[in-house]
Amino acid sequence: MTWPEKWIEQMRPQFEERLRGELEPKLRGELEPKLRREYQEKLRLGLAEELRQELAAELRQDLAEGLQPDAERKLLAELLPRVEKKLLGELREPHRKE
Repeated sequence: MTWPEKWIEQMRPQFEERLRGELEPKLRGELEPKLRREYQEKLRLGLAEELRQELAAELRQDLAEGLQPDAERKLLAELLPRVEKKLLGELREPHRKE
């Protein structure tokens, strides 16, 4: 290993630490709002899908315990789109106000 390589290897951690200390607050202040906006809708959609799946599972379980399969299909066909529409509307509402 040459002297410059050895110096770089020894000094790199200190240099990186100093740069991180100087740049992190700037990057956080500039990038955080942009990243939040970019990923907020993706997070909402993912959350809406999770909620829809959980609700569908709960409905299936409740219906399987008390209703016949024909009635279960009819209820799911009617209720699931309504609930999904309502959940998506509630999740999108705060985004519209911004």
